Amino acid sequence: MDAKLMIGDILNQMSKQVIAKTHELAHANKASTLGSQDVISAVYACMSANLAKHAIAEGARNAFHFINNTSKYKAEDFAYRVQRQELREDPAVGNLIGEITEPKNNKNNNK
Repeated sequence: MDAKLMIGDILNQMSKQVIAKTHELAHANKASTLGSQDVISAVYACMSANLAKHAIAEGARNAFHFINNTSKYKAEDFAYRVQRQELREDPAVGNLIGEITEPKNNKNNNK
């Protein structure tokens, strides 16, 4: 399997997890709109603390650049693309995502 396609599928599945958790949090709070805090809480719920911290910082930086028209990315870069059939819900990718997002309970994280 092509490495780029596998990484793309991992990111796709992780984004689905974050979106589902964000929706769940907004529904639990009886909110009709999503706020940045809903997304941040969902990211922390779906990823390990260190990965979530970096993801939130990178997301905030890119959102700032996108809003101020200084981004390398434009709105048309995010057009809907059809997912390849053979990559849908691959169990190996699901296991890898589980390993990445699972909080580690070792001495290094307790400090």
